[in-house]
Amino acid sequence: MNIQVNISEYEVLGSGTVIGIDDKPIVFRVQDLIFKLVFFNDDKTNAYRLEAEPEGEKTLIIKFFNFNNPMGVGNHDPLLTGWLDVTRKIGLYFSYRVYHIESISKTLHYTWYKKTVSQ
Repeated sequence: MNIQVNISEYEVLGSGTVIGIDDKPIVFRVQDLIFKLVFFNDDKTNAYRLEAEPEGEKTLIIKFFNFNNPMGVGNHDPLLTGWLDVTRKIGLYFSYRVYHIESISKTLHYTWYKKTVSQ
């Protein structure tokens, strides 16, 4: 059975849950793009923070700081993370919820979307 899910102008490419292992990165491969999700604690502040840095031409490291809430922390709007087709302006978007229970690894709920960006 083939099921296609759309939310407004977004097409859902994939969605699921990953239970992390210790402090190991969670790595997604979407077509030829690679996304490494890494979790950190910043002792100077309790604020949630997200940073991204490229690693080469096709890899993006996404750093999650202080995502330690057992009730979950995530983004409100899908986050543009890259381009599936630059000439046709098809963007790749990411939504997430991160849960952390004391002394247990992170649990990540995720959804990847694609959307054609209007000109």
